[in-house]
Amino acid sequence: MGAPSFNYAIKVAQLDGVTPLPGGDIVAIAESAGTPGIVSFTLTAKKGMWWKGIVYFEAGTSNNWTEIAAGSGDELNDTNYTKKTGTIDHGLIAAGFLTLSRTGGAGVHINPYLLQDADTAFREGYLYTVDWKAD
Repeated sequence: MGAPSFNYAIKVAQLDGVTPLPGGDIVAIAESAGTPGIVSFTLTAKKGMWWKGIVYFEAGTSNNWTEIAAGSGDELNDTNYTKKTGTIDHGLIAAGFLTLSRTGGAGVHINPYLLQDADTAFREGYLYTVDWKAD
């Protein structure tokens, strides 16, 4: 298997916080200065939302994955929750797949959105705040 299972290939520019994605979710992204040499992500969601995640899949397998930032809306807005911000080497983004993931039916984690331009949209030294506004 070369890529993770996903429903929609989207571009980062579609994360405008207003326009629903093909699966109905509304997600916003903002860029700010981060840590030199790495790409950082912070994930936020409304309180009470089910699990959301930014998940990296290694190329060539659908079983080797890493949650860059993940949690439920309650955890993501809790200052003591440690998984809401994570980092990844830019070279890994270019060599694999970055998805926006969420809880699907029966509480199963799914990866509906493949960020098809992640390697060019996300730059080293920047922090990207991903705000999952609606699902």
